Amino acid sequence: MGGEPADAFECRPAARPADEPDRVAATAIGVAAARSDDVSASPRERLRSLAAAYRAWAVGEPHRYLLIQGSPVPGYVAPADTLDRARAVLGPFLAVFAGGAPGAGVTLVVAQMADWLASDAAVGGWVTEYAADASDTAACARALAGALLAWAQLHGSVGLETAGQFTGMGHRVDTLLDAQIGMLADAFGLG
Repeated sequence: MGGEPADAFECRPAARPADEPDRVAATAIGVAAARSDDVSASPRERLRSLAAAYRAWAVGEPHRYLLIQGSPVPGYVAPADTLDRARAVLGPFLAVFAGGAPGAGVTLVVAQMADWLASDAAVGGWVTEYAADASDTAACARALAGALLAWAQLHGSVGLETAGQFTGMGHRVDTLLDAQIGMLADAFGLG
């Protein structure tokens, strides 16, 4: 401003690739979730623990969370290793749902995930890496449906929280998320 050259505030290229923050953030969420996963706990408690770790990371790093979970840019295609990192975030959730007993409210999602698994070998490989034997199609479909629904619940609650949308609404966001995760656990018969 006063006396500064006109180009003093121009944008300069970043020293890192443009997708580097996505990669770092996705890895950080995945590590937080994986560290919180106590495989000796019940599936319901594992789910709660994973959800709490996901939320804690996002609330602690809202700028990074919003960067990787914000609206996609039209035409943008994430690099393959970014997809692998994003899948690692949901990987621990797959194992929680593989042994579930989905109720009527989620059977259509499970059926659609079975179709997806049948048509995409890469997705099947991802699910079997974390959750179930590839020959157990039903377990793989349950795992994928549960992880997808968990991500939708997490993204909804956590995204609204990190964007400040719950401010002044009279509830604690962790209570809301815990209720959502409890309902999801019920929908999959997780004990």
